[in-house]
Amino acid sequence: MTGPAPTPAALRDPEPDSLAGRVLEAYGGPALWSGAAQVHARLSAGGLLFTWKRGRAGRFRDLSVHADVHEQRIRFVGFHDGLDGVLVGHRVQLETPDGEVVARRDNARDRFPYRGRLVRWDPLDMMYFLGYALWNYFVFPALLLREDVE
Repeated sequence: MTGPAPTPAALRDPEPDSLAGRVLEAYGGPALWSGAAQVHARLSAGGLLFTWKRGRAGRFRDLSVHADVHEQRIRFVGFHDGLDGVLVGHRVQLETPDGEVVARRDNARDRFPYRGRLVRWDPLDMMYFLGYALWNYFVFPALLLREDVE
């Protein structure tokens, strides 16, 4: 994680004896997560799901991942053919390393996984799936601080 980050107004401090309070303490405490700006990780993943959805290019090797803690934003450096994958809310895009957008899908959630894409996913589908899931996994303790999460 990196810090410090501005503390959004919609944060709360759960009761220490509550389940949320105990989980937060196990992950470093509320002060750590309310003050953090990003979570950084190295990721390698593979398996049947990725092979099935992506074909022969079913593995992700040694990706650098950067997730903002207080905004649904995550970047996978080197996600697809030298391009970075970015999720911001329900928008996904592929970018060159210098930030030029090569492909973009607004409202990716509304299009996922319908319209013939149940079996095969394009890179934007895979980016939406991974970005949405991993952002939630990486910043879960910080989500417990939000007033809109119970």
